[in-house]
Order: sequence, then structure tokens, then C-alpha cells
Amino acid sequence: MIQNWSLSVNITNKCVLLSDKPLNALREYEDCRNGVLPLLSRQQLQQTNGKFGMLTAFKHFIKEVTLGESGKVTFAEDDKRLAAAALLFHLVDVDGIVDEAESRKLREILQDHFKLSDEETTELIKAAKQRDSEAVDLYGFTSVLKRTMDEHERLSVVEMMWEIVYADGHVHEFEDNTIWRVAELLGVSTRDRMTLRQKVAKSTPGSGSSSEE
Repeated sequence: MIQNWSLSVNITNKCVLLSDKPLNALREYEDCRNGVLPLLSRQQLQQTNGKFGMLTAFKHFIKEVTLGESGKVTFAEDDKRLAAAALLFHLVDVDGIVDEAESRKLREILQDHFKLSDEETTELIKAAKQRDSEAVDLYGFTSVLKRTMDEHERLSVVEMMWEIVYADGHVHEFEDNTIWRVAELLGVSTRDRMTLRQKVAKSTPGSGSSSEE
């Protein structure tokens, strides 16, 4: 597959990588941080450039790689948005009961934090649910976040997790344990984790806790 593709684009890092050799293309694909978008073939690039011009070609390419062949929004497995969403969905479903208040909060958080449209949010939650059902542990998600997020972003993920569990006014044992494990895997200290917990609890009306450290 690599031999037929020569361009990789990463919007976050603003990098455009070109290679004529499969091995170089593979290295570029692996090195481009924060989630590499699908690749454009040289033939597609030439055809599109000749037809629309460079700027229009780039816009056309971005539309194709973000929507996919079906026209629907898609998220790569190494997309930090998908990894974060899968962790949050796992937290919502950790006790086997998907609480309505937590589900609403999940959607609200993802849409606001990642600046998504309604359709994009729906597709992200759908993809997150699927990834969570396939995962054998949390490491697959946290490893993506450690590679693609700085310390501030990782703290934001932990804060979002507290916001999810406090959506129903209480923190249950399974939820508390899950956040502890995720924070450890993300390299977030106990002090920071508890500071974020207190911050969210204070900002949540009627919040309480059935699990304290």
C-alpha cells in the first residue's frame, strides 16, 4: 500500500511530507506527530493540481481525507480525539450502566473541547464506543495521548473525566479507580489528579462523593 502513496499531511504540525520511496514514505508516516491524515497518491495529486490549482487541490484533499470515501467523518486509530473519547466513553460505561446525565456531558465535553459539529460529535462517540468494545486495556488509548499531547492537554483529559463522573453528582468506586489508572498511565501526578477533582467538584452544584482517598 505504501508504494502507491507519496504525500502525508498533518494539520496540527503543518507538515507536508513527500517521498518517492516506500521506506521513506513509511518513516515519514510514522514520524509525523499528532495523528497523520490518510495519504494522497501521486496520481491523484497531479490530476487534482492540473484541474483545480494548488490551493483548491489542497482543500479538495483535506475534504476527502477528513470525510472518507463514504462522505462521513472518520477518525484514525491514532487520532488523539478518538483516544480521548474512548477513555471518556469507557468511564461512562465502567459500571455497565450508561447514565443519561453522563452521556449528555460526554457529548457536551467532546463537542466543546475539540470544536466539533453535531455530526462530527456523533461519529466520534460512535467510533469511541466501537474502539472501547474492542480494547483489552486502557494502555492503547493512553499511549496515543502520551505521544500526541503535551502535559497541559493530558491534564485536560483527566479534568474531563472528573466532569463526566460528577455529571450525576457522585463519584463511584469504579469511576474513581478508572481515573486513577488513566492518570497514572498519562503521567499525571496524584496531586494534580486530586486538585482537578476538587476543582470540578466545587464547580458542580450538589456534587458529592461515595469514594474518597
